[in-house]
Amino acid sequence: RTLSKWMVESGGTIIGEVRTFKSANTKLAMLKDIVHSLWYACTAPDPYDPEASPFVADAIIANPPTFGHIHCAEALGVPLHMMFPQPWTPTTAFP
Repeated sequence: RTLSKWMVESGGTIIGEVRTFKSANTKLAMLKDIVHSLWYACTAPDPYDPEASPFVADAIIANPPTFGHIHCAEALGVPLHMMFPQPWTPTTAFP
């Protein structure tokens, strides 16, 4: 939620970030948490399954503005597919 709110407020740009600088410490703490969770997200067992084996991604599908995707893919030796999750042109489902 915090990341979504930040993206809406700043527009995900440096100019927008300057406009909303008032919460810089909160944003930096959030980014630190995100960056520190990247490797775990690609390699750790399911935290909700006590008997789960460690997960190792066969590929990474990432939204381009996200963090760390290229570094994790390179370290794992897996393909990285960067794509936006929303359509850029109208579709039947999203006119």
